[in-house]
Amino acid sequence: AWLAAMVAAQAFGLLAKENAAVLPGILLLFDLAWPERATWRARAPAYAALALPFALWLYLRSQVQTHMLIHFLENPLVSAGFLTARLTAVKVTGKLLCLFVWPGRLSADYSYNAIPLFGWRPFQWEDAKALIALAVCVGAALLALRLRHRRKPLFFFLAFFFVALLPTANLVKLIGSIMAERFAYLPSLGLAGCAVVALHMLVRRRTAWIAMALVCVGLAARTYARNLDWRDEMGFWSSTVNASPGSARPHNNLGNALLPRPSRLPDAIAEFEAALRIWPDYTDAHYNLGNALAQVPGRGPDAIAEYQRALRLEPDFAQAHINLGNLLAQIPGRGSDAVAQLEAAVRTDPDLADAHYNLGTILAQIPGRGSDAAAQFQAALRIQPGSAKAHNNLGSVLSHMPGRQAEAVAEYQEALRLQPNYARAHYNLGNILSQMPGRQSEAIAEYRAALRIQPDYADAHNNLANVFLQMTGRMADAIAEYQAALRFQPDLAEAHANLGSALAQMPGRMAEAITEYEAALRITPDPEVRRRLDRLLAGKR
Repeated sequence: AWLAAMVAAQAFGLLAKENAAVLPGILLLFDLAWPERATWRARAPAYAALALPFALWLYLRSQVQTHMLIHFLENPLVSAGFLTARLTAVKVTGKLLCLFVWPGRLSADYSYNAIPLFGWRPFQWEDAKALIALAVCVGAALLALRLRHRRKPLFFFLAFFFVALLPTANLVKLIGSIMAERFAYLPSLGLAGCAVVALHMLVRRRTAWIAMALVCVGLAARTYARNLDWRDEMGFWSSTVNASPGSARPHNNLGNALLPRPSRLPDAIAEFEAALRIWPDYTDAHYNLGNALAQVPGRGPDAIAEYQRALRLEPDFAQAHINLGNLLAQIPGRGSDAVAQLEAAVRTDPDLADAHYNLGTILAQIPGRGSDAAAQFQAALRIQPGSAKAHNNLGSVLSHMPGRQAEAVAEYQEALRLQPNYARAHYNLGNILSQMPGRQSEAIAEYRAALRIQPDYADAHNNLANVFLQMTGRMADAIAEYQAALRFQPDLAEAHANLGSALAQMPGRMAEAITEYEAALRITPDPEVRRRLDRLLAGKR
């Protein structure tokens, strides 16, 4: 029964977390510490039984053909020479030992460059740490051997620490991370055992209980204080930056936490820049800095430069292509460059709905590219059928294509089915219905629906007035809507001109009409409005 339980524990452990592979080593340590408990012949079945879960594990590993991908950011030891990497790994072991003694500066991230590589630099404290840690580890190993027969528990627990740490220590084989506090969870059992044995040996039992109680209270207080760091994302990454100021990723992640807060935008930029000072080739930091700079008036060129740096480092970064394309689209004369970036995003990730949607949005603004824009919106909808924005924009493109008005109406209606309070879709549907014979009442209903959702929608007021102007007996309603449009948007030249045309048709309001035409011309010079004004002035004379 015990053998079966041990085999099950080993199997479940290996399939859950591969550092469970240390179990045979721990058993061997126990048998070396207390060899008198059984003969090696009696122990042999236990070791043989453990071979079964290992065989299963190796078989499963061979079937999935996994390969460990080690990123430089996570473990910079991959770029170091053999000796440099191992001495740096020993320094990490020393840091874990210090954290066990007192976990004063805990960090969730030890990526590049939280732990600088060993470099044989004279009088450098970082290099001295590695040599001190090496001396401590060698001394502990020698002490364990010396105590093997006289102090068997100390030998066992000291050796337990090193055996349990070995799979994650980057000494035998480099792994995915240079350091993580979780790597010390299992090895810490050995250190805790050493502490208990030492207390039992060095002090009287009552004093040992008092000492252990004080240690527990101190560690409990530290745990409580550490829990406060996990209350929210900003607090979490702020504490990580304080604990590992030399690590690039915490600065980048703190910047991301600050970015949604407009008042903290300068702080977010400073964090991204700090990350890039530590690691200039940090793709995500360049991209995030571009996102931040794009929100600062006048910093568009700097944002473009950051996106371009991110893409030089990672040409297949689809979201960087999208954001760069969106930014270029806002610059007069850069439409073709914007299209090129979004086309690159689509090539990189054809299943990225945002890339298709944004490319369609830009193409829709380019004369003669309506069918291409429609194709992109349709591609976006194949990926994300529930996108009301894509249905609305597809409707807008179709509405300008001969013979496609009915399809446009269907797209707007689908957008409104998905999102009934979509004011823009109501407005667009009203626009196309107003151009279709016999559907003016439906157009009016759509404009009014848009205005219930967004009462200050000046264009909707203006276009609703245009419909009223075409209907007998609705002149007063038309004038009221034009005036409402101008209350919300006084510089809407079209509303001034339309109001002028309406007033010109009413007896005794010619002066007001002239005023509205003049206001429209001050905002936007328009030959047609000028002709209307001149006709009015000529008639007045």
